[in-house]
Amino acid sequence: MLVSGFPCDGKPKTGIFNLRAAKALRHFVNIRVIHLRTWLPGRSSAHDSEVEGIPVTTIALPQSPWGDSINIILFQYLGWPHVRSMLQNCDLVHSVGTLSAVLGSAWTRRAGAHHVFQATGSDVNSFLPNMRTAFGVRGWETHVHAVACNSQALGAGFLALYPGSKNVRTVWRGVDLESFCISGPTAGPLANKPPVRYVFLGGFPNNPNLPFGANTKGGETLLQAWQTAEDELVSAGASLLMLGCESYYGRIARWRARLKCPEQVHLGGFIQPDLVSAYIRASEAVLVPSLQEGLPNVAVETAACGRAVLASDVGGTSDIVVNGETGVLLPARDVPAWSETLVSYANRPSCLRAMGSHARERVKALFDSRNYPIRMLELYETALREPLTTRSSDSAESNWPVGN
Repeated sequence: MLVSGFPCDGKPKTGIFNLRAAKALRHFVNIRVIHLRTWLPGRSSAHDSEVEGIPVTTIALPQSPWGDSINIILFQYLGWPHVRSMLQNCDLVHSVGTLSAVLGSAWTRRAGAHHVFQATGSDVNSFLPNMRTAFGVRGWETHVHAVACNSQALGAGFLALYPGSKNVRTVWRGVDLESFCISGPTAGPLANKPPVRYVFLGGFPNNPNLPFGANTKGGETLLQAWQTAEDELVSAGASLLMLGCESYYGRIARWRARLKCPEQVHLGGFIQPDLVSAYIRASEAVLVPSLQEGLPNVAVETAACGRAVLASDVGGTSDIVVNGETGVLLPARDVPAWSETLVSYANRPSCLRAMGSHARERVKALFDSRNYPIRMLELYETALREPLTTRSSDSAESNWPVGN
């Protein structure tokens, strides 16, 4: 498994979904993670370790200030000596994310191995549309033997970018139904408050140079919707908790201070992944006003906890949210629609509880994480039946960079 994000020293929660995937797959395949990092002074260029029973080879490579294309080419050349023996002795590489996929295509072509790409929302929605014709990236898709997409919309988006790609399938990563369940502890400032309690976990960008609307998680839509409908929401007794690594950023605090009843809105920072379910359970609904998505993990986790999801109808959100049955789908950026919906359900907590119950049943049927490795193994087997391109030599005539 080739990734650019994985738990490591100093960043134990980075790449947590990649770790979960690796742990699920290890029961079916002999897996090693190759973790790509940026080289920094004092950081070893390559070392082996183990993370929760998963063997990891970390490779740190230098980056240049001259852009993504140059860095990809540097990574191709400088990383190959570190990965060559591993890739020449494996059957298949499973890459996650665009950087890993582009490098994975180049390296597996050279090593004579098959390649499966796991696409994320940011890959299909942002990086690939902007970079697919760039030097060093162009042509990478010609050495991909199967593609796993975390939603039906991602699969359609990938095929729109690369028509004719083989074996593009929806493979939901799913959710651990024991960790994310209806019964269990609650946590956070809303735990002892009466309904209706809304939670937003998307956070806000902490870069002061970014425009206020640069948050693709749609936090600004929520701020405007709450402020517009504040009188009705407060009258109904509704409260809001806004979580995320950057939620304490100054402009959010200033927005809260301008409210008529700021005590009904709580700001929280980063929470540990093992506490997410407890925070979700301390609510009647989780808000996902995103501007773009692949399949929002928080929506799947919320549904597994038996809570309703109020979400923008973008990307693969409709895979998990059935409008009016397990939650509500709303137009992205539509502040009046969000205001009206928040007020409507603030006065109907029983409706939210009913939707949450239906959401749990749907997740059990479709999004059990135990299905993920089985579906991936089926995709691996399909990929391995695809013919390989001719193995390149290690000479200067090797096909470097991809697409040239």
